[in-house]
Amino acid sequence: MRLVQWARLEGRFTPAAYDKRAGSHGRRTAAIQDAQQRGHATSRLAAHQILTLIESIAVGWTITTAEFLTGADAPPEHREVHRQIIIDSVRRLTSEP
Repeated sequence: MRLVQWARLEGRFTPAAYDKRAGSHGRRTAAIQDAQQRGHATSRLAAHQILTLIESIAVGWTITTAEFLTGADAPPEHREVHRQIIIDSVRRLTSEP
């Protein structure tokens, strides 16, 4: 994550890197759209909005809790608790009210 942020700061994204990210984003958005069409995810939000929220939850939480998860004194179960909180949050985000 730090390297990606640094590359953005310096404007070092090449067209090939952009195309790769766009392809990945498109596949994940399509998977969410498929889940929406099958009734497995809410249609209250657009698929790209859901993807942005999922990524924000995962990245934001990881950045703010890195020491809690990986510090020298961090019990191994902290990572699983962290993972489960993200999963539960995404389920709530994507479910119908």
